[in-house]
Amino acid sequence: MRTVIEALLVAVLVVSPKMSASEGSPSDTTGVPPIGFASTIASDEIYDALKRTATFTSMDKEKPGNPVIVRVSHTYGRTSAGTASAVASALFAGVTLGLLPAVSNRDLVVTYEILVNGSVLLSYSYSKNVTRVFNIHSTDKTYGLGADGLAWVTGTAAQFTNEAARDPKYAELQAEYHYYYDTPAETSAR
Repeated sequence: MRTVIEALLVAVLVVSPKMSASEGSPSDTTGVPPIGFASTIASDEIYDALKRTATFTSMDKEKPGNPVIVRVSHTYGRTSAGTASAVASALFAGVTLGLLPAVSNRDLVVTYEILVNGSVLLSYSYSKNVTRVFNIHSTDKTYGLGADGLAWVTGTAAQFTNEAARDPKYAELQAEYHYYYDTPAETSAR
């Protein structure tokens, strides 16, 4: 006699056929499983840049629970003269009630990771010194990065895509995915 879980598993595997590539499912022609997305910086811009590539067309930030996730995080490092200049800039901006602009000079590190079931499969980091002059009364739509900083952060998505596509660990992930989710006809055609 089968257990309830075995019966449900058989029902799911037998009754529900594979969806077509147009439905964005396991038989997707991109060769990768559905991928989730999470970011701590410029989320919409990085997501759009990654989604446009062939490597990450199956990415979807709206569907939670994907076993494969691209996680983008950022940190700020210190420059050698960072503390003194930051204090002086903040002091002058505050004393003049924002008439003089504040200056920020930091090393920005953006890290891309591919996680499979919560374990890191790949990790790539990119860093750049970002200097920014801003007025404390203005509205910032660049996440505090400035136009050049935002352009650089968005550009790291292309670098990450190229490196991930060449990484043997990512190729193994794709091969394992095809082994388990392709139909025998699709597997023999490859």
